[in-house]
Amino acid sequence: MANSGVPFQVPMLTKRNYDNWSLRMVALLGTHDVWEIVEKGLVIPENEG
Repeated sequence: MANSGVPFQVPMLTKRNYDNWSLRMVALLGTHDVWEIVEKGLVIPENEG
């Protein structure tokens, strides 16, 4: 995804804006290719040495 130079803003999470906030977070994390970590968890490889 191309960077337009405009920062992607996500509002602070409140009790009233979860639906909007969560959609924006999925989009933001997806553009940085880290959404998979949220879904599957972080896998830290063991040292082979």
